[in-house]
Amino acid sequence: MTMRVLSWKSAVTSGLFLLFVASQEDLAFGKEATKGEKELVEIALEIKKAILQKDPKSLLKHVDSKGVMCVDELISFERIERDLADSSSYLYIYLFDPESYRDKYGANDSARPVAWKEYLEKATDLKIRVSFKKGFGGNWADVEYVSKKAPTGTLGPKVISFKFTTKRWTIDSGLYGCGSY
Repeated sequence: MTMRVLSWKSAVTSGLFLLFVASQEDLAFGKEATKGEKELVEIALEIKKAILQKDPKSLLKHVDSKGVMCVDELISFERIERDLADSSSYLYIYLFDPESYRDKYGANDSARPVAWKEYLEKATDLKIRVSFKKGFGGNWADVEYVSKKAPTGTLGPKVISFKFTTKRWTIDSGLYGCGSY
């Protein structure tokens, strides 16, 4: 697959440099960012803001009503909603509470990811990378929060996968550190 990079900047980005990666089939050289790319970057920035401000309700609006995948398990919307409301749940701690995550889940172990909030706070050079893929009966995209300054353990950048359903992009996977909850 041929890949190309397209940059786009918005007043909403607060000075972030945004990096898009899309397949050659989806974009022709020289075109501006597509509607899908712009939508996903806006969603990525809303998610970032929600995590940094510990705002579960804003995050929840991007979750599909059926829930999200964690490897081969569907985690229901109701469970996600319940976990986001519970400051002692794995999901809440993984997203919003770096200190508890380190204490409770051993994030000092380099094989474990760091909490999302810690990653985003330390990602002063943050780039958002969007890559599209087709298959499995729909349109999909991965959104990577890429930073050389943020700690990652051995797992690399933070990634959320999205699917396009019912005229909007919703989170498909990436909220839970799967296998840890």
